[in-house]
Amino acid sequence: MTTTTPPDAPAPEATVPRRATMQVRKRNGDREDVDVMKIVRAVARWCDDLDEVDPMTIATRTISGLYDGATTAELDRLSIQTAAQMTAAEPQYSRLAARLLANYVDKEVSGHQIQWSDPFRGTTCRVACRAACRPPRVARGAGRPTLAAP
Repeated sequence: MTTTTPPDAPAPEATVPRRATMQVRKRNGDREDVDVMKIVRAVARWCDDLDEVDPMTIATRTISGLYDGATTAELDRLSIQTAAQMTAAEPQYSRLAARLLANYVDKEVSGHQIQWSDPFRGTTCRVACRAACRPPRVARGAGRPTLAAP
């Protein structure tokens, strides 16, 4: 017994559309096909003067965490975490993690149209960050240390 398919019936392959590649969701909500080399370049651009850092190691681990529909923010966080975890093996990875984190924060802030306050204008990032990240002074007294005014 043979069955025939009506001539106007769609082919079985055409009934279920399939994507050949994975996609990531960008910060603006758009979906884009995954470009593995873009992930490698995103890590490598921050490694120029870090001789002991292998950007391919970070990029490979980031790519291994990739799944269809992952956000670019998730991939950035994975790269940061991977670099931070590798600091025990090579201290220069801490610089890479810091650079990746600064870039991540910059991307997040730029999406919210936040303007920096006046004290940061006209100074370099390093000077501004050093002033902003200074640890608080601790007043020494007869008991527990308390925070003193700067």
